Amino acid sequence: MIIINTNPVAIADQPSDNKSVIAIVISGVGINKQTGSRAAKLPGPVALAIVPNAKHSQHLARVAHANQKEVLLHQPMAVTIDDTDSATAFITTTTNRLDFHLLLLDNLRSLPHVCGINLQHGNVLAQHPGHMRWLMEDLSAIDKQLVFIDSQTDADSIAMSSAKSLAVPAAQADVVLGGAQDVADIERQWRRLLALAKIRGFALGLVQPHPETLTLLESKLTNLDNAYELWPLAEYIPAAQYRPELRHWNGAEKSTTVQVNQASHATGVRYF
Repeated sequence: MIIINTNPVAIADQPSDNKSVIAIVISGVGINKQTGSRAAKLPGPVALAIVPNAKHSQHLARVAHANQKEVLLHQPMAVTIDDTDSATAFITTTTNRLDFHLLLLDNLRSLPHVCGINLQHGNVLAQHPGHMRWLMEDLSAIDKQLVFIDSQTDADSIAMSSAKSLAVPAAQADVVLGGAQDVADIERQWRRLLALAKIRGFALGLVQPHPETLTLLESKLTNLDNAYELWPLAEYIPAAQYRPELRHWNGAEKSTTVQVNQASHATGVRYF
């Protein structure tokens, strides 16, 4: 049974006072309860992408929702062409069409309050047009409100082109924080995220849930520069899609109406 929120929410397509906009997805939460809890309690509307069927996944999804955070499924997929991991939640290059659909559906159902999906960073399947079309077909068929966050920072993303072709609400990561657990590198990537947002008007950061990255975010988000705003994905995605040509906000008077189901806006709850 699927229960969805059907109340449309009008989303302004420009930030107040022409501020630059950032969005943040904490990717791969669920294995470690302590770091997951820290992520769920970060200041502001960050989103948590939670691995399915891990020990703390359901608990952390509920904690995130209670703290007005959006919850995504962090779908495990093959990282190398030879990856044959047979874990129940894992999609590989040998997964057939029916099993692909059933695994995705089961994983979405495993998390309460889920509003979308992101894929494991660096996975090889994101470069497979067939698998990415399967993914977008399934997301669109299951619920057209489900969003997709592309973990690949490549300019020519197959996943993003597949999402666009099937009208799946989607956004692409611009910067990855915490790939290397080095404080100086994480700080550099944070500055890069802000610089991109300043130039383009918006930027999305994909964050690995390491103690070092969470410590930085706890500080940076608490004291976020007044020139920037942190937006939830429900607002960020239509804004970024409306301005894909990478130019700054120009004051156009337009708003986009989207139907969302996420903690800071929804009056209903979706369960898969």
